[in-house]
Amino acid sequence: MSRTSNDFNEIKDDAKERFGDDFENLKGAFNQLRNDVTSLLSNAFGAGREQVSSLKDRASGSVSDAADVVSDKFGEWKDRGSEQIDNVGQRISDNPVTSAMIAFGAGFLLAKLLTRR
Repeated sequence: MSRTSNDFNEIKDDAKERFGDDFENLKGAFNQLRNDVTSLLSNAFGAGREQVSSLKDRASGSVSDAADVVSDKFGEWKDRGSEQIDNVGQRISDNPVTSAMIAFGAGFLLAKLLTRR
């Protein structure tokens, strides 16, 4: 039972790490997008500095707002995923025999489905 708990903790930690890495990648991509939009706008409207500045500020603000919304949603999803992982872990800990039987049955069915051609 301790091994199952350790395995589950390793899976949970791995999932949290992956979510964190994905979140950081997403933040970097949005920052790059904001920089690209800003650069594109300044190159496209080189003659009208005041207009470009205004457009750049609005575009940067819009991209920043969009990045914040996506970041918030991703954070919510990450929290929800962590909660679900914790819930599954608790259920497995509460019912280790049942959990093992379900896992065995699911593996058996999957093996049967994959070996039939």
